[in-house]
Amino acid sequence: MNPEQIVRLNRDLWADRETPWMADGSSWPPHVLVIGEDGGGNFAAIDLLASDGRIWWYDHDALEGSLVEIAPNIQVYAEQVIAQFQQNFQLELQKREMNRMRLERKRRARTVDP
Repeated sequence: MNPEQIVRLNRDLWADRETPWMADGSSWPPHVLVIGEDGGGNFAAIDLLASDGRIWWYDHDALEGSLVEIAPNIQVYAEQVIAQFQQNFQLELQKREMNRMRLERKRRARTVDP
């Protein structure tokens, strides 16, 4: 998410007083700021009223509208996001290399067999 998307999402969540976002049926808390999302309606957020800086995960399906701590602070959360990105990137590189090798073997097999 870019900064404009984060601002827009938070404004939309805070303005929507009708949708029961939370497990108790309440709307999105005005003191909870979304800082990331997974594209499926689940959010990473920070409680602006809390002084501890913990990062929370909101999963509208699995957690039935509740917040669960995922990191003790923004630095740890950022490190987790970067590590996940790096892991996904490495897996993608490995997958591409395996596909390249498979295609190369097929190409060689065609040139050997008349």
